[in-house]
Amino acid sequence: MVASASTGSSFGDLASYLGGGEERVGWVGTRNVFADDVPGTVAEMREQAALSSKCEKPVYHVTIAFDPSDNPTEAEIRGTVDRTLRDVGLGDHQALIVRHVDREHAHVHVMVNRVGPDGRAWSTSNDRRRLRASVDLVDRPRRSVAGEGVPR
Repeated sequence: MVASASTGSSFGDLASYLGGGEERVGWVGTRNVFADDVPGTVAEMREQAALSSKCEKPVYHVTIAFDPSDNPTEAEIRGTVDRTLRDVGLGDHQALIVRHVDREHAHVHVMVNRVGPDGRAWSTSNDRRRLRASVDLVDRPRRSVAGEGVPR
């Protein structure tokens, strides 16, 4: 499993990219928003981001890609997203989750609002290290079950 991330300034642009081409979208989920659709989620995220006048790039885009030999269920993918967000300190932040089905490997995109409910922006300092550590924790039990060399 591999995770990557980037920051940006437009919730709408990223949501359009993630949801564009309905044939590639498997399912959509949200975290910590009241809206039940993508436009409403984007509007809530913009409103929340406005609480921080200093955060110029409130959009955090995480992609989690599973090994091509994995065939995770929707529940497993959702669980991985929730654990990853919690592990890096974004568990209480607004998020839009989009499962794409346009590749041979399972992968999911997560658009997260860096501005939390307290109006403060989450720091991206060492974010890639934190993401890598989180997916390694999720991946380790699977490698162990598969009999791969996991140190004990």
